[in-house]
Amino acid sequence: MLLQSVMAKPHFAQKRGETSRNPSPSWSSCAIIVDIWRYYKQGSLQPSAVSIKYNNIHDNWEAIEVVANSQIYAHCNNIRDNLYGVWPDADENGNYATLDAINNWWGSAAGPSGNDVDTDHVTFSPWLSEAYAPTKSVATATGTGIASFTSDVGCIVGLTAVPEPTSPRPAATFPHGLFSFSIVCLTPGETVTLTVTLPSTVPAGTQWWKYDPSTHAWYTLPTSINGNTVTFALTDGGTGDLDKTVNSVIVDPSGPGFPQLVGGEWAPISMLHLLAPYIEMALITMAALAAGSWRLIKRRS
Repeated sequence: MLLQSVMAKPHFAQKRGETSRNPSPSWSSCAIIVDIWRYYKQGSLQPSAVSIKYNNIHDNWEAIEVVANSQIYAHCNNIRDNLYGVWPDADENGNYATLDAINNWWGSAAGPSGNDVDTDHVTFSPWLSEAYAPTKSVATATGTGIASFTSDVGCIVGLTAVPEPTSPRPAATFPHGLFSFSIVCLTPGETVTLTVTLPSTVPAGTQWWKYDPSTHAWYTLPTSINGNTVTFALTDGGTGDLDKTVNSVIVDPSGPGFPQLVGGEWAPISMLHLLAPYIEMALITMAALAAGSWRLIKRRS
């Protein structure tokens, strides 16, 4: 794959979702090349704006060679088994810029090693501790089967199945338990559409519930149901993001909650179920205040 400036003005390009492999690499085999004309002082084009994301780059002489600038970055790629990984070149004036190459998988949870990166001119930490894939799967905590998660943007990492908290809990059942994961490689404030394929068809009225361990609060997300598939949206720093911070990362412990079974039928989940304990406490308090007021009035009379 060759990605190189061919226009006479600044432009944006994206190299996404490709596999670059040369089983017999030679000195000339580089998977992705950007703005190398600047190194050879050929032409007078403006530096490019290029995002390199979601690629599998392996078994090449060199993975990525660029004349870096602040508008070029490489995120969420699988870069492994290349003789040289990511190595920037100097520009036409002999100056180096640092390439942003965080959140990539380098073939090891320990990160890059050897000739994987030019450590003087590449920012590579943090890195992915597992390979990028558009879909991640995990066995449910309750043993019902395999659940698969697919995001339309970003990279799902750390997907694990967790049991539901015993208390407090909403008026819903969680036969598949809950799931914990993060989504990285986002632009700040970006919204992700997440599609979850569950082991079995979910009943009508199912909602995607989120639990906040810091506040012990439950809430639901707008959810689309189709058979055993659940689709919902999460926003970095907003709806569905546990850390509540615009930081290009979404943190999400959550799971599908089914309506409780009442008399052999699924009872719809409503806010009344969630507020029932608080309403009961409020009624008891009001009754106590009313009794106290009645006794005070009686004494005065």
